[in-house]
Amino acid sequence: MKLRALPLLCSLAVVSLGTTAHAVVIPVPNASFESPVLADGTSSAPITGWTATGSNFLAPAYNPVNANYAGATGGNLPGTANGAQAADIFTGGAGGGTLTTTAPVTTFLANTTYTLTVAIGARLDYSNGQGMSIHGAVISLLGNGGMTAGSLTFDTTTLTKGTFADFTTTFTTGASGGLVGQGLWISLGTFSEGSMAIDFDNVRLTDSNVAVGGNVPDAGSTAALLGLSLVGLFGLRRKFAAAKN
Repeated sequence: MKLRALPLLCSLAVVSLGTTAHAVVIPVPNASFESPVLADGTSSAPITGWTATGSNFLAPAYNPVNANYAGATGGNLPGTANGAQAADIFTGGAGGGTLTTTAPVTTFLANTTYTLTVAIGARLDYSNGQGMSIHGAVISLLGNGGMTAGSLTFDTTTLTKGTFADFTTTFTTGASGGLVGQGLWISLGTFSEGSMAIDFDNVRLTDSNVAVGGNVPDAGSTAALLGLSLVGLFGLRRKFAAAKN
């Protein structure tokens, strides 16, 4: 191999790293609804850091017991939940409600993908929508004035009762305009034509910058690969010099 080709190979290696997204965790207030701390089987509303809106529903922070989730009494919640408490959205009949972060958790940046992941559970002792023609849950990323950015609506009867599973929605901004520069709120909600209880927990939000032709690599990863490329370059130089001698 001629030495003049080696810098090109190193450059290609660094460029290849640029296709790996670097996700940044964005803090979500009271993300697992552990505040305030509650005794087993008790609830509290309103939830710190969240605002409830809707009709014919309740949305407290709740510390479940074994009748709701096996092992919950004196312990943590199962599945992808985090901690002992969750937000319990209960509809007492036809209606629905949402919990929305009281303040924006961040600001929409240009060329950025936002990923919202939420653990959602169905209690053992309440309906998750069976036998109803209208039932479901939704998780959303919102801009100013409640403008929907990314949203996922799903059938709550697909939830396995007695545990939590993760659901995800994403949204990618453009170079300018649209939601760029607006506040980003998180919204969790349910709707049904009858009594239903669905729990939400472990709310996570990440962002990753996107550039034309790929994702923007983080500085640490770029430096690491560049270092490896230089080590390879010097090794090949020694091998080439030894071959000439």
